[in-house]
Amino acid sequence: MTRSGEAPPPARGHPPETLAAATALNRRVFLAIAAAAYAGVFGAFVFVETPGLGLGHFFYIPICLVALVSDEVRGALAGVFAAGLYLLAIELTPRVPSTTALTSGTAIRLVTFALIGIETIEWAIVSQGTWSAKMACASW
Repeated sequence: MTRSGEAPPPARGHPPETLAAATALNRRVFLAIAAAAYAGVFGAFVFVETPGLGLGHFFYIPICLVALVSDEVRGALAGVFAAGLYLLAIELTPRVPSTTALTSGTAIRLVTFALIGIETIEWAIVSQGTWSAKMACASW
């Protein structure tokens, strides 16, 4: 409920129409760090991964970074992107058999990565109470 003359709060899960310059800059910084993390995890997976090492779990870091400065849809897309990179890395690395690429484990990883992208933003919104509080988290 708003008082007369006040703008209604933004709908839950939707970013405000305009951002402060500092917030926009920090969003770009976070996205650049996420891109570097995607590349770093992908490279480490291709060149270092052996069965059981688990470097693919580091894809959670860029997924969370993207989700913290965007919305649920982009967070989920970050997870889907990470699952695609994981699949490509399995195909490219000679130490991991590519027969493990298209298995139920990969489908589970796709769902898990996407859900992490969604739930990270949901947690930020619920725990901070408002969208602006989530944006403040991105601007530290």
